[in-house]
Amino acid sequence: MFSKYSIAPTIYLMDRNYPSLKKMIDIPLAGNSYVIRCKSVFCPEVVDFVNPNEEDAILTLKITNKRIHNTFFKTLSKVPDEVQTRVVRILFPTREYEYLLTNTDFTIEELAYLYQLRWRVEGYYCVLKEKMQLENFSSKTVEGVKQDFFVKILTSNIASLLIADAQSQLDQEQKVSNKYAYQINQNVALGIIKNEIITLLMNQSLNMEPDS
Repeated sequence: MFSKYSIAPTIYLMDRNYPSLKKMIDIPLAGNSYVIRCKSVFCPEVVDFVNPNEEDAILTLKITNKRIHNTFFKTLSKVPDEVQTRVVRILFPTREYEYLLTNTDFTIEELAYLYQLRWRVEGYYCVLKEKMQLENFSSKTVEGVKQDFFVKILTSNIASLLIADAQSQLDQEQKVSNKYAYQINQNVALGIIKNEIITLLMNQSLNMEPDS
């Protein structure tokens, strides 16, 4: 019933605002896997799992008329009678228990590691939305919005490369000259790159022919 990551093309890692019966149907139908954090009161079946303090169980979620009414099943040609999913309890560093739904057979330790991988993605969303102001468009036309979007993504990618390179050089210098570990100020660096991106891209010295 459950699939190892070695045969699953994609593993969807989702926070606790995303669990739904439809996702637990759609994702496996496409041959993929999911790891979804859910609230302890997500559904009655999860509540029943939480109360006895179990760590790992297979749940059978009946697709009742009420659930069909409250969930978007419009894209399914046939709604199944039930959905089976696995639920595990994870102890986070905060000493709080969280609950993950999945259709994989990873160990609890592997699932905890997988779920933590999404934090870098969340961090990048923060960069795009807050620092790059991705949703602050200068145009109201379709093409203008697309241009704004792709320019900011390109600028963010270039900034990430430059900041990583600068941090690597700084780390090397600090090994021999300083006992303190300094970090590149990403906010300042990003602001400079945003303002100088046109000059940077137009710099002819960056367009050198590769060595033959």
